[in-house]
Amino acid sequence: TVRFNFTNPQNISDRGTANYSQPYESPGLQLKDSETELPPETTERPNYESYSHRLSHIGIILQSRVNVPVYSWTHRSADRTNTIGPNRITQIPMVKASELPQGTTVVRGPGFTGGDILRRTNTGGFGPIRVTVNGPLTQRYRIGFRYASTVDFDFFVSRGGTTVNNFRFLRTMNSGDELKYGNFVRRAFTTPFTFTQIQDIIRTSIQGLSGNGEVYIDKIEIIPVTATFEAEYDLER
Repeated sequence: TVRFNFTNPQNISDRGTANYSQPYESPGLQLKDSETELPPETTERPNYESYSHRLSHIGIILQSRVNVPVYSWTHRSADRTNTIGPNRITQIPMVKASELPQGTTVVRGPGFTGGDILRRTNTGGFGPIRVTVNGPLTQRYRIGFRYASTVDFDFFVSRGGTTVNNFRFLRTMNSGDELKYGNFVRRAFTTPFTFTQIQDIIRTSIQGLSGNGEVYIDKIEIIPVTATFEAEYDLER
């Protein structure tokens, strides 16, 4: 049996353990420290400060000859308040909406989205997402999102009660197709916007469906606008 000890980056003195069978090594109890098992430090900061993911869950797959641990990780940018930083892209799963409007359903994730997704089959919203802005309100952002759809549709994004983006997007799959990785595409608006308060709300909705079908939304992205993007966009125009 091997015991893994891991350090909580928020409190380096807090340690936990997980046990699993490792029959190909010598018998007895072996201690494994995550500081030595993880990739080596590549910056001047130690791992407990420069880590990129948090360990969120440990499960065990029980087999007849071996028990295998399965680790689930959450990116450090994910938090309960959907904090938006001025210098990084923030990804927010759509299932973190604070309420679920009528007509919106939660669909079990197909295995490559990192969790469940939302679906609509008619005009309406996907639910409000409450965010916390950690930075100057003068900072501008763009919205990106990942979707799959059997119909063309108009996608609207509003901040507070003001529409900041809308565009028509094309279907990515046929009716009856399974949700596969290749059926999901990422799109991003080019028109930037600003938040008006530290605690704000983002709402998304669809209209103008080209027929009967389904629209699946995985997540949205809040993308800070940089000087490089503005220069490239000016050249494209």
